[in-house]
Amino acid sequence: MDSLTEEALLALLKLLGGSIDLSFDKNWLLCTAAEKGYTTVVEFLLNAPAVDPSVPNNWSIQIAAENGHVKVVSLLMGDTRVDPSAEHNMAIYCAAEANNVPLVKALLTDPRVNPCDSWCPAVQIAVENGCDEVLAVLLKDIRVDPTANGLEILVWACKALQASTVKILLDDPRVSSERIDDAKFYKWSLKHLFYGDIWEMLHDAQMW
Repeated sequence: MDSLTEEALLALLKLLGGSIDLSFDKNWLLCTAAEKGYTTVVEFLLNAPAVDPSVPNNWSIQIAAENGHVKVVSLLMGDTRVDPSAEHNMAIYCAAEANNVPLVKALLTDPRVNPCDSWCPAVQIAVENGCDEVLAVLLKDIRVDPTANGLEILVWACKALQASTVKILLDDPRVSSERIDDAKFYKWSLKHLFYGDIWEMLHDAQMW
Protein backbone atom coordinates (compact mmCIF):
# COMPACT_ATOMS: atom_id res chain seq x y z
CA MET A 1 0.00 0.00 0.00
CA ASP A 2 2.95 2.33 0.59
CA SER A 3 3.58 2.48 -3.15
CA LEU A 4 -0.02 3.30 -4.09
CA THR A 5 -1.09 6.86 -4.76
CA GLU A 6 -4.34 8.11 -3.29
CA GLU A 7 -6.05 7.85 -6.67
CA ALA A 8 -4.77 4.32 -7.28
CA LEU A 9 -5.82 3.10 -3.84
CA LEU A 10 -9.28 4.59 -4.19
CA ALA A 11 -9.74 2.92 -7.57
CA LEU A 12 -8.57 -0.41 -6.16
CA LEU A 13 -10.93 -0.23 -3.19
CA LYS A 14 -13.86 0.59 -5.43
CA LEU A 15 -12.98 -2.42 -7.56
CA LEU A 16 -12.55 -4.81 -4.62
CA GLY A 17 -14.95 -3.22 -2.14
CA GLY A 18 -17.70 -5.73 -2.63
CA SER A 19 -15.46 -8.75 -2.23
CA ILE A 20 -13.37 -7.88 0.86
CA ASP A 21 -14.04 -6.76 4.41
CA LEU A 22 -12.98 -3.11 4.34
CA SER A 23 -12.76 -3.07 8.15
CA PHE A 24 -10.27 -5.94 8.39
CA ASP A 25 -7.51 -5.87 11.00
CA LYS A 26 -9.15 -3.23 13.20
CA ASN A 27 -9.80 -0.79 10.36
CA TRP A 28 -6.25 -0.99 9.05
CA LEU A 29 -7.28 0.57 5.73
CA LEU A 30 -8.94 3.55 7.39
CA CYS A 31 -6.09 4.13 9.82
CA THR A 32 -3.51 3.91 7.05
CA ALA A 33 -5.47 6.30 4.83
CA ALA A 34 -5.77 8.70 7.79
CA GLU A 35 -2.03 8.46 8.39
CA LYS A 36 -1.26 9.32 4.77
CA GLY A 37 -3.85 12.08 4.52
CA TYR A 38 -5.80 10.32 1.77
CA THR A 39 -9.02 12.30 2.14
CA THR A 40 -10.92 10.66 -0.71
CA VAL A 41 -10.07 7.18 0.57
CA VAL A 42 -11.18 8.09 4.09
CA GLU A 43 -14.44 9.45 2.71
CA PHE A 44 -15.02 6.27 0.70
CA LEU A 45 -14.37 4.07 3.72
CA LEU A 46 -16.66 6.12 5.96
CA ASN A 47 -19.50 5.30 3.59
CA ALA A 48 -18.78 1.58 3.75
CA PRO A 49 -21.32 -0.20 6.01
CA ALA A 50 -18.67 -2.43 7.55
CA VAL A 51 -16.41 0.44 8.62
CA ASP A 52 -16.92 2.02 12.03
CA PRO A 53 -14.34 4.85 12.37
CA SER A 54 -14.49 4.70 16.15
CA VAL A 55 -12.92 1.23 16.08
CA PRO A 56 -10.52 0.68 17.69
CA ASN A 57 -10.50 3.47 20.29
CA ASN A 58 -10.93 6.24 17.69
CA TRP A 59 -7.43 5.59 16.38
CA SER A 60 -8.15 6.99 12.92
CA ILE A 61 -8.64 10.57 14.09
CA GLN A 62 -5.70 10.37 16.48
CA ILE A 63 -3.44 9.10 13.71
CA ALA A 64 -4.64 11.82 11.34
CA ALA A 65 -3.99 14.46 14.00
CA GLU A 66 -0.56 13.06 14.82
CA ASN A 67 0.37 13.40 11.15
CA GLY A 68 -1.11 16.88 10.79
CA HIS A 69 -3.87 16.11 8.30
CA VAL A 70 -6.45 18.82 8.99
CA LYS A 71 -8.80 17.83 6.16
CA VAL A 72 -8.92 14.21 7.28
CA VAL A 73 -9.50 15.21 10.90
CA SER A 74 -12.34 17.54 9.86
CA LEU A 75 -13.86 14.78 7.76
CA LEU A 76 -13.73 12.32 10.63
CA MET A 77 -15.17 14.89 13.03
CA GLY A 78 -18.18 15.13 10.73
CA ASP A 79 -18.99 11.50 11.49
CA THR A 80 -21.08 11.15 14.64
CA ARG A 81 -19.42 7.85 15.49
CA VAL A 82 -16.04 9.53 15.97
CA ASP A 83 -15.05 11.00 19.34
CA PRO A 84 -12.17 13.49 18.88
CA SER A 85 -11.63 13.60 22.65
CA ALA A 86 -10.89 9.88 22.92
CA GLU A 87 -7.82 8.55 24.69
CA HIS A 88 -7.64 11.55 27.02
CA ASN A 89 -7.83 14.12 24.20
CA MET A 90 -4.83 12.66 22.43
CA ALA A 91 -5.75 14.28 19.09
CA ILE A 92 -5.45 17.87 20.32
CA TYR A 93 -2.39 16.95 22.36
CA CYS A 94 -0.67 15.79 19.16
CA ALA A 95 -1.83 18.90 17.31
CA ALA A 96 -0.50 21.20 20.04
CA GLU A 97 2.79 19.33 20.23
CA ALA A 98 3.28 19.86 16.49
CA ASN A 99 2.34 23.57 16.75
CA ASN A 100 -0.41 22.95 14.21
CA VAL A 101 -2.68 25.96 14.66
CA PRO A 102 -5.33 25.07 12.02
CA LEU A 103 -5.67 21.58 13.48
CA VAL A 104 -5.98 22.86 17.04
CA LYS A 105 -8.68 25.30 15.93
CA ALA A 106 -10.55 22.55 14.08
CA LEU A 107 -10.53 20.23 17.09
CA LEU A 108 -11.68 22.97 19.48
CA THR A 109 -14.89 23.34 17.48
CA ASP A 110 -16.07 20.13 19.16
CA PRO A 111 -17.12 20.85 22.77
CA ARG A 112 -15.98 17.39 23.85
CA VAL A 113 -12.35 18.30 23.16
CA ASN A 114 -10.65 19.53 26.32
CA PRO A 115 -7.19 21.14 25.99
CA CYS A 116 -6.74 20.86 29.76
CA ASP A 117 -7.18 17.11 30.09
CA SER A 118 -5.25 16.03 33.19
CA TRP A 119 -3.67 13.05 31.44
CA CYS A 120 -2.62 14.66 28.15
CA PRO A 121 -2.87 18.44 28.62
CA ALA A 122 -2.46 20.13 25.25
CA VAL A 123 -1.82 23.45 26.96
CA GLN A 124 1.13 22.03 28.92
CA ILE A 125 2.87 20.53 25.89
CA ALA A 126 2.33 23.78 23.96
CA VAL A 127 3.94 25.79 26.76
CA GLU A 128 6.85 23.43 27.32
CA ASN A 129 7.64 23.21 23.59
CA GLY A 130 7.33 26.95 23.05
CA CYS A 131 4.44 26.56 20.62
CA ASP A 132 3.37 30.16 21.06
CA GLU A 133 0.87 30.35 18.20
CA VAL A 134 -1.00 27.34 19.55
CA LEU A 135 -0.86 28.75 23.07
CA ALA A 136 -2.43 32.00 21.86
CA VAL A 137 -5.35 29.97 20.47
CA LEU A 138 -5.71 27.88 23.63
CA LEU A 139 -5.70 30.94 25.89
CA LYS A 140 -8.91 32.05 24.16
CA ASP A 141 -10.66 28.89 25.35
CA ILE A 142 -12.61 29.57 28.54
CA ARG A 143 -11.38 26.31 30.04
CA VAL A 144 -7.76 27.44 29.90
CA ASP A 145 -7.04 29.52 33.00
CA PRO A 146 -3.42 30.74 33.06
CA THR A 147 -3.74 31.60 36.76
CA ALA A 148 -4.78 28.11 37.86
CA ASN A 149 -2.80 26.26 40.52
CA GLY A 150 -0.62 29.21 41.46
CA LEU A 151 0.23 30.24 37.87
CA GLU A 152 1.32 26.70 37.08
CA ILE A 153 1.33 27.41 33.34
CA LEU A 154 3.85 30.21 33.83
CA VAL A 155 6.00 27.95 35.98
CA TRP A 156 5.97 25.33 33.18
CA ALA A 157 7.23 27.95 30.73
CA CYS A 158 9.99 29.03 33.13
CA LYS A 159 11.11 25.46 33.73
CA ALA A 160 11.30 24.87 29.97
CA LEU A 161 13.26 28.14 29.52
CA GLN A 162 10.74 29.34 26.94
CA ALA A 163 11.31 33.11 27.12
CA SER A 164 8.85 34.04 24.35
CA THR A 165 6.16 31.92 26.00
CA VAL A 166 6.80 33.57 29.35
CA LYS A 167 6.32 36.96 27.70
CA ILE A 168 3.00 35.91 26.15
CA LEU A 169 1.74 34.77 29.54
CA LEU A 170 2.94 37.89 31.34
CA ASP A 171 1.15 40.01 28.74
CA ASP A 172 -2.13 38.28 29.60
CA PRO A 173 -4.07 40.60 31.96
CA ARG A 174 -5.22 37.61 33.99
CA VAL A 175 -1.61 36.74 34.75
CA SER A 176 -0.28 40.24 35.32
CA SER A 177 -2.60 40.72 38.30
CA GLU A 178 -1.41 37.51 40.02
CA ARG A 179 1.72 36.37 41.82
CA ILE A 180 3.64 33.14 41.40
CA ASP A 181 3.02 30.43 43.98
CA ASP A 182 6.21 30.91 46.04
CA ALA A 183 6.47 27.29 47.17
CA LYS A 184 6.33 25.85 43.65
CA PHE A 185 8.42 28.57 42.07
CA TYR A 186 11.30 28.85 44.51
CA LYS A 187 11.60 25.11 45.03
CA TRP A 188 12.41 24.85 41.35
CA SER A 189 14.35 28.10 40.88
CA LEU A 190 16.71 27.38 43.79
CA LYS A 191 17.54 24.05 42.18
CA HIS A 192 18.01 25.24 38.61
CA LEU A 193 18.67 28.99 38.87
CA PHE A 194 17.56 30.25 35.47
CA TYR A 195 18.98 33.59 34.35
CA GLY A 196 18.71 36.10 31.52
CA ASP A 197 15.55 37.28 29.84
CA ILE A 198 13.16 35.10 31.83
CA TRP A 199 14.40 36.27 35.22
CA GLU A 200 14.34 39.91 34.11
CA MET A 201 10.80 39.62 32.75
CA LEU A 202 9.53 38.05 35.96
CA HIS A 203 11.34 40.64 38.07
CA ASP A 204 10.05 43.55 36.03
CA ALA A 205 6.52 42.19 36.24
CA GLN A 206 6.89 41.87 40.03
CA MET A 207 5.70 38.29 39.92
CA TRP A 208 6.76 37.50 43.48
